[in-house]
Amino acid sequence: MKKLLTKIILSISFIFLALLISTNFTNISRAEESEEIATPSAQQIRKDLQERIKNVNLNQAEAEVEEKIKEKLLLGYTGIIADIKGSVLSLENKDNLLQISLEEDTAIVKNGQEIELSSLAIDDQIIAIGYQADENILTGRRIVVTQKTVPETIRTPFFGQVIQITPKENTFILSTVDGEKEIIVPKKSDLDLDELEINQTMLTIIETNLEDETHTLLQFKAF
Repeated sequence: MKKLLTKIILSISFIFLALLISTNFTNISRAEESEEIATPSAQQIRKDLQERIKNVNLNQAEAEVEEKIKEKLLLGYTGIIADIKGSVLSLENKDNLLQISLEEDTAIVKNGQEIELSSLAIDDQIIAIGYQADENILTGRRIVVTQKTVPETIRTPFFGQVIQITPKENTFILSTVDGEKEIIVPKKSDLDLDELEINQTMLTIIETNLEDETHTLLQFKAF
């Protein structure tokens, strides 16, 4: 009887232990499945990382292309500073008046050294390099202060006939053996254009600016 009771107790214990192990195994499997669902796979992580790198490379490439395009659009102007208002320079050259807008990272250079905007002055001669923002507006990227140059001139005598007179512009055209010369009459000149006549013969001494090839009357003798 005791042996039978012992066998029954052992059987019950074995069944209880088997049920306990089975339950724990099921819980562990479920936990693993849950963890597997919640945690992205290595392949997914690698894919996400590649996509991020791709986006970074694309943004970097776009920035580099945009910078190269800007470099090709860089323009340069030479002239005299006519006015300074804040971070905007008015640049006067022989063609027109430009507005140069300076940014925080615009380089301003004089004698090979970077200087502050406050060191610029009216009548400084500069080279302005930047992007054309509008017809008469330049976004300055680099400003170089240069030494003023005195235009080289020569004085030449011309003899010929007057073929055109323009009092409003203080000029007349003299036909010479070297061709037609448009001559500027200074305000202090003794020549009165209202008294000058077409086909009148003149002996003149002219000062020619070799930079812009303009002719200015210095002396004259009308016949």
